[in-house]
Amino acid sequence: MKNKQFQILNRLLDKYENSAYFKGTSSKKRRITLKLYKMFPDYGKSDHYLETETIENEVEILLKLGFVTEGRSKDFGNREIVLNTDETVIDSIYQYIGRENLKQYRTVFLNEIKKCQASGFIKDFLQEIEKRTLEYQSLAPYLETNSVSELHDIIRILDAMINQQEEISFRRFSVMTLQDSKKLELYKNKIYHIAHDFYDDSFDNENEVFEHFGIMRNPSMIYVKGHMSFQIHNQMINLEDFDNQFAFFSEHINHLKIQCINVKNVITVENWTSFHDLKLNDSLIVYLGGFHNSILNEFLFKLYNYLGNQVKYLHFGDIDAGGFYIYLNLIQKTGIPFQTWKMDISTLKQYEMYTKPLTLNDRNRLLKLKEEYNQPVIDYMLKKNIKLEQEIITFD
Repeated sequence: MKNKQFQILNRLLDKYENSAYFKGTSSKKRRITLKLYKMFPDYGKSDHYLETETIENEVEILLKLGFVTEGRSKDFGNREIVLNTDETVIDSIYQYIGRENLKQYRTVFLNEIKKCQASGFIKDFLQEIEKRTLEYQSLAPYLETNSVSELHDIIRILDAMINQQEEISFRRFSVMTLQDSKKLELYKNKIYHIAHDFYDDSFDNENEVFEHFGIMRNPSMIYVKGHMSFQIHNQMINLEDFDNQFAFFSEHINHLKIQCINVKNVITVENWTSFHDLKLNDSLIVYLGGFHNSILNEFLFKLYNYLGNQVKYLHFGDIDAGGFYIYLNLIQKTGIPFQTWKMDISTLKQYEMYTKPLTLNDRNRLLKLKEEYNQPVIDYMLKKNIKLEQEIITFD
């Protein structure tokens, strides 16, 4: 029957831990009360006499232990009890029911945060967690509770992500950081929210975050088409022999040696449909697939080192906040002087009937985007309340 005692004490401790006194925002203790019929709906009903008697007996034990005192109503079936908030009694209650003492646990948790040596966005994340813990706020969506082990795992993952130099599979990364091939799955959503809120708010999903740091669900492929020939492991490959389109695994990048490129432009394309539809004899076209990763970076570096400034570097993507963030990310990560292509006001006017209205989130992201990319097309989109997916754009 001890289960009833534990239920009652847990409910009282929940109320106690949510009180202003416990959180340090008030110096006055308030009475923590519990009317038993609110917790046990059948308590006090004439046709549930045995259950009522059982609950009464368990409450008598709690009274004798000194964990609770009588409330305003002492009547059988209508009893109210009050939590004894003496500090030593509270400690005894935690021990009695095997529950972590939240104040002690918070102290340990805060000390662990202070021990973490971090910089950049990881430091910002830890400062936010520390602030929320001190103010008794929820740690969601970054952490479930004040769990020291979970905190250590999250920091271990983040540290490994920013130091990951080569592409690695998701499961292998999980083994490397957590010694378990499946454990990273438990943290992927938390990692997404941390990366989105403290590193780059243009990430749209978990895969984008991990791929950005070279952690891949599947081996990544590089898709390219145009007039180009190159060598991999002593094998000569001419794109013209493959209908000007070719794909190769990321693991081949280190062995790729460019032999000849005969184009005027290098164009990166955000979406697959547009990459497939786009055919330009004077351009080398590379499928970007959203935020590019370190492998695509390396391939683009090889192109730039070979071609230099003899060609134009263009990027073609959605005419929305996400598309422009991907464009800026491309420039920042490669240092290559890419310019936007068909991501302008004239394109919006040409395909006006296919545009979509901006969401509130779209508007907020565009307004923030103006701080680093203040272009007329952004003002036009905000004024007209429109955006356009690149798949709409046709090539005759």
